[in-house]
Amino acid sequence: LMVALVSLSLVKAESPVTVGVDLYSRYVWRGSDFGNSPSIQPTLKYTAGGFSAGVWGSYSTLGTYKETDLFVSYTLPFGLTIGATDFFMPTGSTIEDEADYFNYTDTTTSHVFEVNAAYTFKGLTLTGSYCINESSPNSAMSQGGDIYVEAKYLLESGVNFFAGAGNGWYTVD
Repeated sequence: LMVALVSLSLVKAESPVTVGVDLYSRYVWRGSDFGNSPSIQPTLKYTAGGFSAGVWGSYSTLGTYKETDLFVSYTLPFGLTIGATDFFMPTGSTIEDEADYFNYTDTTTSHVFEVNAAYTFKGLTLTGSYCINESSPNSAMSQGGDIYVEAKYLLESGVNFFAGAGNGWYTVD
């Protein structure tokens, strides 16, 4: 499967669609360790000009963590990107409603809706994210109004340095 996906990505010369699968030894997101095991992370993304939309996921090889995210963003020519993400993380939920993808009820949903913006200039990227809803305390754990900020600097060698901080959902660990 991985060889087939690599082959597909080499053939897509003019395709606006990107398909990929990554394997990570651990899933660490914004400083929080999710899954405590290797994870498989598939991606399907459509890009046209500055617009992109897609779906991304992370699934623990031990079955202890699962996440499926829908995202959309638009990048302006001067380096500003604005976007929104729907994080769906039913892991840890013992209530059937919380594991239901189509449950959007306040406080029992496993969805977290985040709006975000990033500005990139000469290798420096400043990012801000804001959670707009409260989710189940058994799953995604957003309190609503949670904020995350990050500064990242990318060297020409491809190495990057970053520092981030947040409150609420972003500080579960």
